[in-house]
Amino acid sequence: MAPSDLLALHCCCPQQRVLLSFDGPFSQGLIEVLGLALRDHLREHDASQAKTMDVFSVYIEMTQNICHYIDMRGYCGDATHAALAISLDGNDRYVICSGNLVEAEDGHRLMSTLADLAALDKSALKTAYKTRMRLDRDPASHGAGLGLLDIASKAHSPLSASLTEQTAGRSFFSLCSTI
Repeated sequence: MAPSDLLALHCCCPQQRVLLSFDGPFSQGLIEVLGLALRDHLREHDASQAKTMDVFSVYIEMTQNICHYIDMRGYCGDATHAALAISLDGNDRYVICSGNLVEAEDGHRLMSTLADLAALDKSALKTAYKTRMRLDRDPASHGAGLGLLDIASKAHSPLSASLTEQTAGRSFFSLCSTI
């Protein structure tokens, strides 16, 4: 990276109201360190207890999903890289975005699940969550169940996502939630 590129990044973050960002290999230890930084930020900015818990819960769910997926797929090297950004929108809501490489078929399944969730209101999301909790969980499940329902139920608006085709049958999946 050229020094001028770093300056551009440094100037862009405040303009976009970015509070925390990371791009690189994800690990459990990293989730903990970034989580502490996020909690400190929320405390410093006097976020309500409820908002703090929701933001932190969504952060944990998104980052844990990435780590579990990386482990499940046995990814190594560059495939373990993921991106995370937490910012404020124009209404002082927290926007939590995460992204990582996924197998294209898994990405399409996720996008379909998210489209289904977007059609549900808060009451229907709560019902779906309770129903899913009562079902026996299949150990071979590839996720995208309770966690996405939980994230969607905490969100101020429907979750937004994108899937961008990459090489070798993989895509980059991005998910954003506004709290």
